[in-house]
Amino acid sequence: LSIDRAEVEVLDGDAIVETRTISAREIRDTTAAIGKNGQVASAQMDTDFPWDHLRDAHLAIGTSSNLTPRQVAAIKNVFLTVQGMPTAVRVRAFAKGANATAVIPISQAAPHGYRSPLNGVWYMRGAQDITSHHRWNANTEFAVDFFKFGDNGLPWRTDGRSAADFYAFGAPVMAAADGVVVALENTATQNYDVRLQRSGESDDAYDARLTAYNLAMMKSDPYRALIGNYVVIQHNGGECSSYNHLKTGSVLVKPGDHVTAGQQIAAVGDTGDSNFVHLHFQISEGVDPLTARSIPFNFIDLRPAGGDLGRIVRTSE
Repeated sequence: LSIDRAEVEVLDGDAIVETRTISAREIRDTTAAIGKNGQVASAQMDTDFPWDHLRDAHLAIGTSSNLTPRQVAAIKNVFLTVQGMPTAVRVRAFAKGANATAVIPISQAAPHGYRSPLNGVWYMRGAQDITSHHRWNANTEFAVDFFKFGDNGLPWRTDGRSAADFYAFGAPVMAAADGVVVALENTATQNYDVRLQRSGESDDAYDARLTAYNLAMMKSDPYRALIGNYVVIQHNGGECSSYNHLKTGSVLVKPGDHVTAGQQIAAVGDTGDSNFVHLHFQISEGVDPLTARSIPFNFIDLRPAGGDLGRIVRTSE
């Protein structure tokens, strides 16, 4: 069998919303690389391969695009980005004299609803959209950030060179739903002398200095380095809400505490990998804010964030 190409299609019902074509050369090179690296061997396929009728198949690791009986080729690392929630993925394999198609349904439970963790008027940015800067990390994929602006149109009163200068600093942070506190940090501090660019310092010198500082912080304590002070609350069904970059010493709860939706748990701050005061909020499938996968959710009292562009939102006090 001589492979011609393969097509991976993302479907919304009968409509094709995105397509990726994989050439014969890509299939051949990927298959050879997997075989060379020992990532898939015939022994593994005998026990782990998902289709019973191919359990005795062998990976084709030759240099041609021809498959002999009981040989299989491999495709990996096919990334397709789409808006909305597609219904299926269809894979078409094309070979001289024979074609094959497989359709894999996509299913996902409807996201749960949570109330806003902040009251009043805020700028909400980066959520559940392919434009979000959070989207490229599994542990932050569906997170949102909240910022506050003043009548001057700026997030700070004067120059933003201290946390207290930001309008958002110290604003109450509330539990987004009833739950139990399962993790927190309350003693992390921010080092503005390192994070702010110094007078006369070039961009390259500033980047090098900040990078060295961040690496040292990561080696010392990745949680303090990345998210600073935080609270994680576990809700019914096992989902967890996470509130990051909180003000030093502002956390009002402790592990094991039962909290109710709307109860104040901390205050907005600037700790962790941020010198821009804001609240990072997300829903995750586990209790660890750095390793648990971020999952979609809805705010019951806010409109969607509108991707990285964001929008102004308001909740009742």
